[in-house]
Amino acid sequence: MWIEGLSSHRLPGGARESGADGESGGARESGGGGESGGGGDQVGFLLGYANVSEPAIERSSCSRGRSARCGQAPEGAPEEAQRPTPGRIGAMDLGLRDRACILTGGSRGIGLEVARQLHAEGAGLLLLGRDEQALAAAAEDVDASDTAAVKWLALDVTGADAGERAAGACLEHFGRLDALVNNAGTSSVCAIDELTDEDWQAQWKINVLAPMHLMRAAVPQMVKGGWGRVVNVCSSSGKRPGQRNVAYSVTKAAELSLSRAYADAYAQHGVLVNAVTPGPVASELWLEPGGLADQTVQARGGTRQAVLEAAAAGLPIRRLAGAEEIAAVIVFLCSERASNVAGAAWSVDGGAVPVII
Repeated sequence: MWIEGLSSHRLPGGARESGADGESGGARESGGGGESGGGGDQVGFLLGYANVSEPAIERSSCSRGRSARCGQAPEGAPEEAQRPTPGRIGAMDLGLRDRACILTGGSRGIGLEVARQLHAEGAGLLLLGRDEQALAAAAEDVDASDTAAVKWLALDVTGADAGERAAGACLEHFGRLDALVNNAGTSSVCAIDELTDEDWQAQWKINVLAPMHLMRAAVPQMVKGGWGRVVNVCSSSGKRPGQRNVAYSVTKAAELSLSRAYADAYAQHGVLVNAVTPGPVASELWLEPGGLADQTVQARGGTRQAVLEAAAAGLPIRRLAGAEEIAAVIVFLCSERASNVAGAAWSVDGGAVPVII
């Protein structure tokens, strides 16, 4: 078991580190998907079910097994909710068996779902994050029976040496390094005229310097092997800035530019670098107590339910994403099947950004 580095702590701004995703056009930053923290009715609404009780969500969540009800509305849901909705994505052969992948922000939300799906494809995993207990729990969640296939390393991904430490740990255990998913991120509700220099620096470190350090260490190892994949989890607000936290939006735009620059430099060597830009996700960052929903109520008034409904209503699909939906695209971009995709910024935002780019 890899145990190094720092214990969990908060970055400036309040919200805890988590998987990064979108904000544009309103209440749209949500680090990492997930089912916890919001209560049954709220989670049901966000995922396309209205007035669904929490136990019903739990029965249909498919968080462990491959339930036959996965992707269906729970019993008792209104007739209008009885339409196909995303469930746990089953495994298919994407050519990832025995590949080794480094995943930041892998202990919850989108990152944890990416870990589950990569493991289902037969990939070895090195999970990175700050919180040792959360990482250990995530590794057990992914596969309690095969500790050799799922390793974790506790470190601060914003540290200057994080890339070298992560690459070294991956090579030491797996003997190879094939894929990197930069998913760690954080945000909080803060008006543009209230953002401090510390807030701007914190977002720059987590959204630009951290993925750069990791790519700088990992990509040369991929070049040596003649094959590699990098997926940077950016945000729809990097394409269309939102006012919830402008420092987040601006640095996510910089991460998109960084992704494109690395793609141009290394595609000729078989290393394909891409980004995904999620919109709002029903995640811990949004739904947990003190998360973005509660912060928005505190900053702007209204009710928690009204905030969540407004976030969903602002999307053409009229619901927030599930973590498994974002993870499915990330895992595809890590795969052999994505052999002709380089320098892309895939929108996985439910139509949040109303332009074709």
